[in-house]
Amino acid sequence: NTVWAYATVGHFSPELFEKAANIALPRLNEFNSQNIANMVWAYAVSNLPSSVEFGSHSELVRLIVSSLDKFDDKELCQLHQWNLWG
Repeated sequence: NTVWAYATVGHFSPELFEKAANIALPRLNEFNSQNIANMVWAYAVSNLPSSVEFGSHSELVRLIVSSLDKFDDKELCQLHQWNLWG
């Protein structure tokens, strides 16, 4: 939720976003649908390059696809925006 808050107010810190991704990705199985949607939306809105793998074969995408039925309409819109970014 930290990167979501920063993105919401328009503050984009490449270092913060990079560190947050490195911390979050190993713990994705602890995230609920809102956490995932907020995180990927923040990265899309920030438009910051990252060395962290968010690509189509990543663990993040596998998690999203396997739990797609748990996302509400707003979260699906956030995922769509992230998909367009990537």
